[in-house]
This record gives sequence, structure tokens and C-alpha cells, in this order.
Amino acid sequence: MGSLGKYSNEEPVVGISVKNCTFTNTQNGVRVKTWPASHQGTAFEMHFEDIAMNNVGNPIIIDQEYCPHNQCNLKVAVKLVCSQEVPCQDVELGDINLKYNGSEGPTMSQCKNIKPNLLGTQLPRTCA
Repeated sequence: MGSLGKYSNEEPVVGISVKNCTFTNTQNGVRVKTWPASHQGTAFEMHFEDIAMNNVGNPIIIDQEYCPHNQCNLKVAVKLVCSQEVPCQDVELGDINLKYNGSEGPTMSQCKNIKPNLLGTQLPRTCA
């Protein structure tokens, strides 16, 4: 889901479900992004389940500070960046098992303005 809040009067994003998918050789996997200082809007009831990722640059991203045109180039496996004004709420992360096979160091998790409910496996440790 992308570029939310770019325009005024956008409809809410509600009831998205992605299940039993495989992402292979992609830059991003599961991704929700909104523009910084964006117009007010909402996104809720989004579910991502049973997803396999092979050679995915950024497997999981929830980013309320979306910075287009490669202005913010971070290599993280799990990135959850929510704004201080509108923190992410009711985010549940369960059974994440991501292995990095590159040479740029270990996988890592980045979280900002969020306290997710963590369940099951967390590899890498999410929001640690």
C-alpha cells in the first residue's frame, strides 16, 4: 500500500488481506507507506499472513515517513517507522523468520513510535 496521504480527501484503506504469497527477487515485500507531514487519513484492518520471501531487499516496511526517490536508503529487514503525532497502534507481528545472505552485515529491525504485539519467532529481534 503506498503513498498514502499525498492528496487531501483520500478514502481510508480498510480490510486488506494478503495470504499465501511468495515474493522473489523484489526490492520490497510487505509495505505500507505514507508521506511525512501528509494529509490526514487512515489505514486499518490490514492482514499479511503466510508469506515467504526469497532475495527480498526490504521484507517488511510500515513507514509513515516515506521518503521517495531514494532519499532515505536504509537496508533493514523489518522497518516500522510511525510518526510521533500518529503512532502506529494495534500492530501484531508473529512468526517472522528472515535470514540475510548478503555481505553487508546481519539483518536488523528498526522501530520508531510503535509498540507492537510480538508473537512467536522474531528473527531478527523486532523492535529490540
